[in-house]
Amino acid sequence: IEFKPNLHEAWYDRGLSLSKLNRYQEAIASYDKAIEVNPDLYKAWYDRGLSLDNLRRYQEAIASYDKAIEFKSDMHEAWNNRGASLHSLGRYQEAIASYDKAIEFNPSYTEAYFNKACCYALLSKVEDAIEQLKKAIDLDPKYREQAKTDADFDGIRSDKRFQVLVEDDNT
Repeated sequence: IEFKPNLHEAWYDRGLSLSKLNRYQEAIASYDKAIEVNPDLYKAWYDRGLSLDNLRRYQEAIASYDKAIEFKSDMHEAWNNRGASLHSLGRYQEAIASYDKAIEFNPSYTEAYFNKACCYALLSKVEDAIEQLKKAIDLDPKYREQAKTDADFDGIRSDKRFQVLVEDDNT
């Protein structure tokens, strides 16, 4: 960076390293430099969003994910994390729409199904929550264990269908 300050890859890699060290504010500054040099660097926009999420700056994270999506519309991870930021803001319907886009681009993206189930549970839409949770568990059984303790399901935890779905011997 000292010798080639306009090398966006170096700024981006620096941001990744700082992020791994949980130095999110510094990581964001590095991503900003990478973006300044190469404004359509979707990976930098995406990882900037992740750092903002870690700082609980959800609205700014959504804006970064939107920029990543502007340059790479089929980036399912950006759609999913955009949904997660909306979820954190309590904007569950919008989050579900983002998760739907993630699934559109990657139909086996289990995390998006699980996240949709969480939103539906928070909206007290039990049928939809169970349906999405079942899809997540069918694709990756680890979500059975996760659902047992995830607070988003507290409102439907007593529902018999939920209990059957998360039983250990369920196949």
